[in-house]
Amino acid sequence: NQGCVDHVLAFLESVPPAFTLDLRNCAAIGQSDDDDGNGNGSPPNGSSVLEAELLAIFSDNALGAVGVRVLCEGTSFSEAAVATLANDTTEANAAIEERKVAVEETKQMSACYDQSQAQIE
Repeated sequence: NQGCVDHVLAFLESVPPAFTLDLRNCAAIGQSDDDDGNGNGSPPNGSSVLEAELLAIFSDNALGAVGVRVLCEGTSFSEAAVATLANDTTEANAAIEERKVAVEETKQMSACYDQSQAQIE
């Protein structure tokens, strides 16, 4: 499980705004575990290390503010964690809409550029 924790946390450090990480229905994700495999260092309330680390990342709202979401229904995460990580907030939804607009504008600019290049050739 520590490898999964390390991989997911490193990945989330570099995701673009409005990114959705879909972990839904991965039942093994979020199973109660511990840091050293010997029952020591387990997060409170039987949560997993991954759940605790993800909640810690979202607690400072840096990822949440730019619309990053982690969908984890169907995992072993707590209901509270599933709701928090889904990041269905006004601020997140606004960031997601801004990203959609930016992506669409980029597509339009690219199409115009491609059309002008065809005229040059």
